[in-house]
Formats: sequence, structure tokens, C-alpha cells
Amino acid sequence: MRPLDQKLRYQIDKLVRTAVTGSLGENDPLQFRPNPENLLSESEDSEDEDGEKAEGTEKKVPSSGKKYVPPKIAPMHYEGDLTDADKKKELADKQRRAALRSSVIQELRQQYSDAPEEIREHRDFQTDRQSREQLHRKNFEESMMVRLQVPRNERSAKKRGMLGMSGQLSGITRFSDITALTGGEGQLSEDRIKNGILKPQSRMKNVVLG
Repeated sequence: MRPLDQKLRYQIDKLVRTAVTGSLGENDPLQFRPNPENLLSESEDSEDEDGEKAEGTEKKVPSSGKKYVPPKIAPMHYEGDLTDADKKKELADKQRRAALRSSVIQELRQQYSDAPEEIREHRDFQTDRQSREQLHRKNFEESMMVRLQVPRNERSAKKRGMLGMSGQLSGITRFSDITALTGGEGQLSEDRIKNGILKPQSRMKNVVLG
């Protein structure tokens, strides 16, 4: 192996010569090194210049300031390949699942099942807060012998609660939601009657007139 000073002799002499003369010699080997810019043709150079000019003009155009927001497309279940039989089966399965979740079936399951009874504590913090406020208002009215005005939002909330309670009470004697388990059409037949597809009164009129 050559000593280190012999390896660096050419570079040291070149730097010294450049420092003395101020430029490289014409026959210096570094003058003949490859230049990547020489690989580009004149047409490509002109195209690059035109592209830079176009980019400069585009940058000068003021933007509208609005961000592009892509449209929101909700995923939908494709039902084009379903036949009428498949649709009826899917509807029957949906009614059966709804019937199994009904309150009547849940009560029957708890009554006749051998499994231990599950006791769940359900606390509604909104209802508890309203109950505390009503109790506080009642105690204040009784102690001060005055009648406080109930705010509008509390009146509407109380009305909604009464409507929900009446809906639950009306559903006690209604067993149409479990007819899907016994082979009946269930709620579908009632919806058809409500929508006017099957009107009992019109059928009775036709029977009487016939």
C-alpha cells in the first residue's frame, strides 16, 4: 500500500496550483469530468423554462380560500340480487328478532325459565335530578305557602314522560309484536291496514253491496 502522503499528493498539488494561479489548468483531468447537464437537450431546457414560467404565473393567481371537501357518500346495502323470497325471509327474520326482544317475551322468559333471576340496577341521572328538583320545589312551596311557576322546558319534559308512560301502558294488551313467533304476519298486516292497502270497512261495504 502506498503511504498516505503519496495518495494525497495529487490533491495537494492541485489545491496549491489553484491557490497560486486562481484557476484550473486547461489540461487538468477535472476539466473533463462528466457533467449531467450536458445530457439534456435544448428542447428539454426550453420546456423546463416554459414550465417554470407557467408555475410562476399560477402562483400569482389568488386562490379562492375555500378548502375542497369531498362529498359524503353513505354506504348502502345492495339488494339488487335479492329475490322476493329472500326479501320475505329477511323480513321474517327481522320480525322474529324484534319479537324476541319484546317486553312480553322477556317477562315470559323470566317467569318460566329455570335460570336464576337477574337483578339489574338502572339509574337515570337525569330522572334523579328532576326528582330532586321537584321535591325541593314542593318543600319550598309548602314552607313558603306560595306556588312557583314551572318553566317551559320542565313542562315539556313532563309531557314527554307522560306520553311515554301512556305508550307503555297501551302496549300491555297488545300482542301483535310476537305474532312473528307463531307464524303470523304481525306488525306488517297492521301497517298495511293503516296505509290503506287493506281496508276492512271497504271490504265490508263490498260484501253488503254484493
